[in-house]
Amino acid sequence: MYDLVIIPTYNERENIKLLINEISQAYPDLRILVVDDSSPDGTAEEVRKIKQKNNQVDLLVRPEKNGLGAAYITALQRVRQDENLRYIFTMDADGSHDHKYLQAIMTALKDHDLVVGSRYVKGGDVEDWELWRKLLSRGGNIYSRILTRSGITDLTAGFMGIRRELLAKIDFSHFHTAGYAYQIEFKCYCKYNLKARIGEVPIIFKSRRGGESKLSQQIISEGVLTPWRILWKRNKI
Repeated sequence: MYDLVIIPTYNERENIKLLINEISQAYPDLRILVVDDSSPDGTAEEVRKIKQKNNQVDLLVRPEKNGLGAAYITALQRVRQDENLRYIFTMDADGSHDHKYLQAIMTALKDHDLVVGSRYVKGGDVEDWELWRKLLSRGGNIYSRILTRSGITDLTAGFMGIRRELLAKIDFSHFHTAGYAYQIEFKCYCKYNLKARIGEVPIIFKSRRGGESKLSQQIISEGVLTPWRILWKRNKI
């Protein structure tokens, strides 16, 4: 049996080098799958170089950039039928998700099907964000939690651990978000469609090490609309 962390990238050449090195040193048995959307900065080329010296690392290159959610779905569909796989973790490449929390998430997966690394449960927090972004994130999560009635504190979190058995049951044809709102849709699908046991562990979310934030008006708009669509689906059933 083995465990796998999936890391989507777009223009994260320098950040991914640091993260792979940190994970490899702390968890020498954990496999790493980088999913790159043909980054123009040469992220995939850098990962190929690392892969030659590090047998923990694998690379999946997609032909174009068409959303974080789409990248995750491509990778998850690829690995979920491997019965030798135990746990799948997802995390950002930019250093905002500290690898040290992988152990806490792994431990919580013994009693849960899906575990969220949460900024907004007791003990969690966000470092070095501007006030407007803190308000946007926390307010967006309260808004999403109320509409979806999910009870999940950090619905937009990308740092997660998933049991492979849960992943194998997911019908990804039900997913309609390609961007960051995929995180909301994924958690709610697992809770309501699969009756998954979902837990949250606190994390301190850091500022990205380098490069530019991917936050955009389109991402914000999708995040506003997705909880309403989930609510409508639930009321329709």
